[in-house]
Amino acid sequence: MSDDIDPNEDDVLAAEYVLGLLNADEAAAFETLMANDPAARAEYARWAEDFAGLTGDIAPVAPPAALLDQIRAAAFGTAATEAPDPAPKPAPRRSWMERLGLLPAVGGGLIAAMIALWGINIFVGPILDPPATARVVLASADQQLQVEVGYVEDSAVLQVTRLAGAAPAGQVLELWVIQGDSAPVSLGILPDDSGEMVIADYKLGLLRGAQCAISVEPPGGSTTGAPTGEILAVAPVVWVG
Repeated sequence: MSDDIDPNEDDVLAAEYVLGLLNADEAAAFETLMANDPAARAEYARWAEDFAGLTGDIAPVAPPAALLDQIRAAAFGTAATEAPDPAPKPAPRRSWMERLGLLPAVGGGLIAAMIALWGINIFVGPILDPPATARVVLASADQQLQVEVGYVEDSAVLQVTRLAGAAPAGQVLELWVIQGDSAPVSLGILPDDSGEMVIADYKLGLLRGAQCAISVEPPGGSTTGAPTGEILAVAPVVWVG
């Protein structure tokens, strides 16, 4: 699919991809290009950061009461609730791994840019204090496994996007969070494809200033409370907000 894209147009395509202006086929082609071309990934990361900077000079105002639900709907492609929800439930979203594990993730900038542009277009006004978001991009050394995990603060789930790879036959992939020198804490078994992982609140609180890792485990996950198989990927959790 990457043959459909002229490398000389990477810069423009990266900007259009970040803003969601490509159709499904064009977006898929550009994603395939990014998976194989470090220059395309770098252009994507640069545009994501540039668009995130658009929010820097926006003066705060009081947002509508239901804004949080509506932001989630715009960012993740699901219907917003009709009334404010004190414990809003996030929904799956389609996204891309910013640097496929080669450099620290910068994907939080993409969400910030989407929120800013959506708020300006819909409300003709700035957004005050959007929810903090976290992103971790995990990729094996050979790039055969590529997984992106996103989190919107105050939610109870992780959004997992499986971009490449699968567990070895008869085994599973388990996700861990690591705080400094502390022992890894299991966040659960990764879904076979993209999807949600419901996480206990106290574990979500460990994501600040942490790293995540993926290990190979027997069916059902580790029975020791620690990784027992090969560690395939480790990456920092990057926060925006």
